[in-house]
Order: sequence, then structure tokens, then C-alpha cells
Amino acid sequence: MLGVEARANSATGHEVWALFFNTWPLGPGEPVRIPVDEEVKIVWRSNGEGVFAIEANGPGTDTIDPVWGPDRHDSSNWDRPGDEWGTGWIFPTIGCWTLDVSHGDQAAQMVAEVFTPVESDDQ
Repeated sequence: MLGVEARANSATGHEVWALFFNTWPLGPGEPVRIPVDEEVKIVWRSNGEGVFAIEANGPGTDTIDPVWGPDRHDSSNWDRPGDEWGTGWIFPTIGCWTLDVSHGDQAAQMVAEVFTPVESDDQ
């Protein structure tokens, strides 16, 4: 798998998975880490029914929508339950962001840390 996989939190049993591309690896219990001002692709799997929608709420009053998507994927080899959509994001500020997913009458949330990557001389 080329991305970083994470499961969203839901109080209603809604199962939502996200596959993050262009992000940093996760340690046990760590939030997803996303570089600021860089486009990140996130693929979603959700077991809800109806309209799939998503927004991100950041530091202060920042709220953003995807720069593209959600685009439904009709086929995939990612083995998680539900239907699949792709989204593209550019997070404009560093800090903690909450991705709010709704699929029909179901809802889930996922937290991501947006940060400024530090370039290494070893690259």
C-alpha cells in the first residue's frame, strides 16, 4: 500500500477509512501528519448510504472543502468496507484539523495535524 491508512471515529458505528497520500508515516496513536500548502490526495471508504460529503475544520474558524472531489471510484483493490471516493486537499494553515465525513444520515470524524516539513541535508 502506498498511502497511510487511518480509521475515522464515529459515535454511531459508521465505518469510515481514509487512505492518505503525500503524508508522513504514523506512529502508534499519532494523528495523520499532512504538510501545509501541499496538495494531498485522500481516498475514503464508507459504509453509509446516500450523499457522501466532507469538510475540514481547522484552527480558529478555518473551514475548507476539497479542492477536488469527492469523486466516486467504481473499482479499487483497497479492501475496506463500503463505497469509495477520492478527494484532493490543500490545508492552508498549520495546526489540528478535523475532517468531518457524512454519508447519508451517518457521520464520522478524523483528526489530522498539518505541519511545516523541515528539509533534511540527508535527502
